Amino acid sequence: MLSHIFTNRLIYAIVLIFAVVVVNVDDISFWLNKNQLLDKTGHFIGFLLLSWLLDRLITIPRGVLVLSVIFYSGFTEICQWYLGFRSGQFDDFVANALGCSTYYLFATISAKYKKSP
Repeated sequence: MLSHIFTNRLIYAIVLIFAVVVVNVDDISFWLNKNQLLDKTGHFIGFLLLSWLLDRLITIPRGVLVLSVIFYSGFTEICQWYLGFRSGQFDDFVANALGCSTYYLFATISAKYKKSP
C-alpha cells in the first residue's frame, strides 16, 4: 500500500516538474485560443453539466431530455446568426451536442451498473 502511494506521488511530481520546466504557459494559452479549444471545451462542459442538472430536476426519459437540450443548442446557434453582436458557429453546436451525448452515455452506463447485482 505504501509503495502504491509513493508511486502515485512520484508520478505527480514528475508531471509537475515537466509542466513547470518544459511547458511555457503563454504558448499553451496562445495555442488554445488560436484553435478555439478553450471555447469548445467550455461549450462541451457547459452542456454536459446542463444535461446533468436537468436530468436531476425534470422527470422525463433521459433520451428525450438530451435530445431536447441538443435541439435547444442548435436553436441558440441559429438565433446567434441573426444577432449583430454574436455569431453562431457549427463547431459550438457540435461541442454542445457532444457534451449532451457524453452525459447520456455516462448516465446510461452508470444506471446499468447500479441495477446489476
